[in-house]
Amino acid sequence: MIVAVLWVVSVLIVGLMTFPYAIPLISGDTPKNLTGEATKQIILGVENMTCEGCFVTITKSLTKLDGVSEVKLTLSPPEAKIYYDPEKTSIEELIQATTNVGYPSFIKEDLIQ
Repeated sequence: MIVAVLWVVSVLIVGLMTFPYAIPLISGDTPKNLTGEATKQIILGVENMTCEGCFVTITKSLTKLDGVSEVKLTLSPPEAKIYYDPEKTSIEELIQATTNVGYPSFIKEDLIQ
């Protein structure tokens, strides 16, 4: 019994170390900016996104932008939910970041916090 629990905990820890972006999914945290207020959210429809490998490219291009605190991608439907600080980056910059790496995007939903 104890060995099984240790295996489960070990797998969970290794998984979270490998995929640190999954931590907020497990903890349910909402990204916060430095003032402690929640950032703005937007959902972009993303074209040409066909596999999990695309996630890495898109996530890297978006998180390089100043003010982007988190990116959540889904294949079905192909979209990106982005948490960002509108004072540091614009929606146009978000769209340009995905387009520059081969994944044109468009505003699907602009969520207000």
